[in-house]
Amino acid sequence: MGRKADRKAGSGSSSQEWVFCVSCEVWVDLECTPFETVEEARAAPAFTCRQCEKIDTVKAEMAALVKQQADDSKLLIANLEARFEREINAYRSECEALRVTLQKEREDKQGSTTECEALRQALQQEEKLREILRVEIAALRLAFEEMAACRPAAAPSGTAEAPRGDGTASHEDGAANASSSGGTVKAAGEPEKTPPTHRGGTGNVRTKPKTRAKRRPGTNGAQGQSAKSDVVRGGHEETSLQGREEQDLAGPRDQVTPGAALKRHLEKLGASAQQDRRAFVYGDGNAARLKRAALKAVGWNKRVMFRVKEGASLQELCSSVDLAEDIWQTPAAIVVLHAGSLEMSDGSSTPESSVSQLRALLTKWLQKAQGHRFVVYALTERGSGSETHINPCREWNVAVRKMCEEQGPRVEFVGASWRLGHGQQGPSYRDDTADQLGQRLGRRLCAFLGLRMPTRHWGPPSQSHPAAGTLMTALGQAIIQMAEGQHPHENGRRRSQGGPHRVEAIRLTAPLQRDTRKKVRESVSAVETERWRESGRAKRALALYWEAKTDIAKEALYDNSRGSGLLCEARSGVLRTRSLRARYTAELDTIRDNPAHCAGVYWPAPCDNDAQDSGTSAQGATGETNDNSALARALGFRGSGETPSWEAVEATKRRLECWWRKQVEQTRAPRR
Repeated sequence: MGRKADRKAGSGSSSQEWVFCVSCEVWVDLECTPFETVEEARAAPAFTCRQCEKIDTVKAEMAALVKQQADDSKLLIANLEARFEREINAYRSECEALRVTLQKEREDKQGSTTECEALRQALQQEEKLREILRVEIAALRLAFEEMAACRPAAAPSGTAEAPRGDGTASHEDGAANASSSGGTVKAAGEPEKTPPTHRGGTGNVRTKPKTRAKRRPGTNGAQGQSAKSDVVRGGHEETSLQGREEQDLAGPRDQVTPGAALKRHLEKLGASAQQDRRAFVYGDGNAARLKRAALKAVGWNKRVMFRVKEGASLQELCSSVDLAEDIWQTPAAIVVLHAGSLEMSDGSSTPESSVSQLRALLTKWLQKAQGHRFVVYALTERGSGSETHINPCREWNVAVRKMCEEQGPRVEFVGASWRLGHGQQGPSYRDDTADQLGQRLGRRLCAFLGLRMPTRHWGPPSQSHPAAGTLMTALGQAIIQMAEGQHPHENGRRRSQGGPHRVEAIRLTAPLQRDTRKKVRESVSAVETERWRESGRAKRALALYWEAKTDIAKEALYDNSRGSGLLCEARSGVLRTRSLRARYTAELDTIRDNPAHCAGVYWPAPCDNDAQDSGTSAQGATGETNDNSALARALGFRGSGETPSWEAVEATKRRLECWWRKQVEQTRAPRR
């Protein structure tokens, strides 16, 4: 373990003794060890330095601490497991008790439901028995009345009273009323009276002629049957006139018969069901041409929704219908499909494959929504001018018609008449064709939605329905005349009829023209543009802006960057060059003193006669090498119908950012 090491230093020599540490494998000076000689260190079994001893002590303490922490953790985990087990068991017990309680309540509820159902059935049976008994009682009462009317009354014969002129026997009011046995009650001091007999006095029962009584609602069969005849028994009259008079005075009495109530209820249900209906029209460009006429026919009802797209294919529209959630969430809807010309014209699909796909989708939709209806429009067979287009369209129409007939009444096929396609140049509908088909579609949607059908006028549309375009044309002409300063003539007849309120009539000096609304809008746009340019000329900072920008339009040059903001300031002439402040502030740095030329941006020196100028216009001059056109192109200005030079705009943004960065650095630099 010990050794002797020699080390030469200077002119002399010295010896040093070392001891090897077995832990860190380092030689330690003998003086730092507990040994006095190297031989003693060699005799020792092992040597560990002080640092290694400290490390071993720390390791032992850490191991003991870790062991203690592990024991404590195990104890804590055991305690937590025991507590959680107790809580889980308690929760399970509560859940089991709650489950038992719910099961008992469910059984009680089922028993109550069973009892209620039994009571309901017993009540229904009792009502049926009551109805049967009521009918039997009414029949027995009628039979009893008929028997009582035919039964002879016991009365003395030989005394009779002559009948009156009205065919009725006279009798006393009040005291002389018939008893229940059919006999008569004789008043004091009055002679006995016997009613006259019929047919030579062989009988003593006289009946009045039967009158037909109307059975009113709410009266039972007994009352109706008792009101049929009036019986005079024992010389006195027993009738049901009082009950009939009460019924006649009561009148209909706001009572509704069961049939009328049921009819009214069904009408309400039908109206509410029709309010929940919707109409969805999916189609191509031809369907878009039907939109105005169809919506006009349904009164612009919001329950009719057009989802059309120019150049849409039938497969694309069917996918949209399949993915539309509002269609399948509606209880009852009608879906109109108007497409297929695109596939037949470009030959991307054959009629057989297109019809098979449509058949599969319609079968799926019919099973998915039981209250929905589907309408498929035929393709135009005339007007295309090409047999390669006409033949597939004709085959497609025949196959789709057959398929719709097989699907049932919920799938309709609308075949356009050949007269509608006569004279058109291409697969697109003409204006009159689109109007006629749109009106037909609107009438079909009105019938489904329960809307009021539009009034149909027989005759040319131009005579029966003045188009709204004519009115707008007249108004446009009047506005043009008023704008040009023309004075409308005054109508004397209207003035005389109008009284003190003078009404001027506008006389059109020019014939009505087409697209007048478009021309009026163009005129208004031109006037607004001219006023906008005049307001720009009033500001010298916007000199280049109003010269280079030709119309009022939104620019797509800006984004969320510093260069975009600086570009906007440069275009509008408000770039912060501090030229105006330099006139009134001594020793103020301006843009001319900054190294802006390295960024490619040049600014002119201010003139003496620019005292009223803003001093910040970066567009008044173009520098040494640039002119107005190059500067406008760099700032993103363009001519009418042209696109901006995106490369130049991006370069300008980067240059302005570089200029701004250098300006900020120079401004923040300490002054010497």
